[in-house]
This record gives sequence, structure tokens and C-alpha cells, in this order.
Amino acid sequence: MSNIQTANTLPTYLFATVEKQEMNQVINKLKEVDYIHWSGSTSGRYDIVAAFKGSDMQKSYSAVKQIRSIDGIVSTTCLVPFEGHTNSQKDGEHAMGQVFLRVDKPVQDVIQSLKRISGVTETLAVAGKWDILATVRGHSYEEILEKIVKEISQVDGIQTSETSFVYKPIVSA
Repeated sequence: MSNIQTANTLPTYLFATVEKQEMNQVINKLKEVDYIHWSGSTSGRYDIVAAFKGSDMQKSYSAVKQIRSIDGIVSTTCLVPFEGHTNSQKDGEHAMGQVFLRVDKPVQDVIQSLKRISGVTETLAVAGKWDILATVRGHSYEEILEKIVKEISQVDGIQTSETSFVYKPIVSA
């Protein structure tokens, strides 16, 4: 399993939609959730993304329950990793995107191909509508978009994708 990690060492991600008038209250309440490693506002179909400190089932369930009880949270979607890889963020990388991928080839083969693309700092095999969640970091959102269009979309086996850009970190551990 070269450079592949088990789910215990990888974060669960929670994506949430929020009533716009409640965004500031939600942001303040998220700071009270101990199991959140970081969170930020995001573009696309979701308003907020939160990375948990791991994927411990009990701690994740408790955090999701706490988040869902926050007034203003409309809906949530969780992506729990089966396996994947992470690389540390490089200094000077300030932009981040979360890329949801559906694949028609073995997930592990696609993850191996994604690992070779600079800027792809994390790939997780997940269940549900999507097969893989990839984190892409760069100096700008334009750089990330170019990488997604020119490199990630060309990986053999990717059937469809959707990208959410992460803005304004809310909580950092």
C-alpha cells in the first residue's frame, strides 16, 4: 500500500448548506465543535466545508450531530474516507479546491494517477454519489482551475467531476 493511508488517519469532510442570514451565527457555532480540524466557506452547491480531525466513527457522528443542531444549517453531506493519500501543503499555497469525482475505472488506479499531479494534496476514496474527493491547492484559484481543466480532467477513468473552491477559513486547529 505504498503511500496509501487507511481511513483512521484521514479526515471525514462535512459539506453544509446554510441559510444566508444565519451564516455569521453558524460560523461562530462551528468554532465550538472540538472535532473540526479546519473549516471554510465554499463555492458551488455548498456554503461551508469542514474537515474533521480524523474519521473515528463515534467522534464524527457526535460532530455531525452537533453541527446539524446549529440553527441555520439547512442540510449536510458527509464524505467518509475508506483510504487515500495526503501530502503536506507547500508554503505560499493559499487557494484550495475540493474536487468531487465519479470514475469508471478502479478507484485505486485513479488515485494513483491523481497523486502524481502537483498541487493535489489529498485524495480520498469515498462512498455515495462520488467515488473520490480530491483536495487541490495552489497560489490562486485560477491556477487550481487550470490544473483541474488541463490535468485532472485528463486522468483516465474520470467520468464526471464537480469543484467547490474553499474561501475564508473559519476555524483552524
